[in-house]
Amino acid sequence: MSKRILLVTIIIVLFTSLFALEKPLALLLNNPDYGDNLSPLEDFLKKNEIPYTLYKTFKDEFPEIDSYSALIVGGGSSFLNYFDGNNEELIGAELIKNTKKPVLGICLGCQIIGKAYDVELKFDEERKWNVLDVVKDDIIFTGVPENCNVWENHVYALADIPKGFELIATDADRTIQIIKHKDKYIYGFQFHPEKDDGKKINHGKMLFFNFIALVEYLEKADSGG
Repeated sequence: MSKRILLVTIIIVLFTSLFALEKPLALLLNNPDYGDNLSPLEDFLKKNEIPYTLYKTFKDEFPEIDSYSALIVGGGSSFLNYFDGNNEELIGAELIKNTKKPVLGICLGCQIIGKAYDVELKFDEERKWNVLDVVKDDIIFTGVPENCNVWENHVYALADIPKGFELIATDADRTIQIIKHKDKYIYGFQFHPEKDDGKKINHGKMLFFNFIALVEYLEKADSGG
């Protein structure tokens, strides 16, 4: 199917219905600080009626492979259950590389994807609003304004583009902001689409919605719908 037809299909999904995924998302929560409270990403999904199943990776919780519509690898501060002390891959990294479903890594999740594909991290502390510099057009930018505001809250970032991936967006400091696998629907967002401080519109939310619309489209295409 051509890019134009795919673009029109995603626009129709976005503007005519709520998301109707065949299975819930698998949300990998990598931050134990929230305890029994909702993380910002969970709160965002609930408010937008996007179905998900939560897996607390720090409690050794992971889904069965491909038992979900897409895999969302959340933010946090620990690589526990993704890599051991020698950077050998554990269950989390293996799941990301072996799943046939779309994957979206957010902040730490983006870094986990990079490490799974043999890229080092660099110190790059940012807690601020940022504007994306789009270097390659992609379906996830459907309806997103040219000056795309996103919220940053991280200490590290990818030092390079992982093998098999392409750079989709950077910023004025040339920090890697969005990556995409060349042959799979694996995306990494260095920013937080689910967060903001109420001062600006976080266009990262639109990018997230476009990813979910893409997931729904792929499900329907696979089922012949």
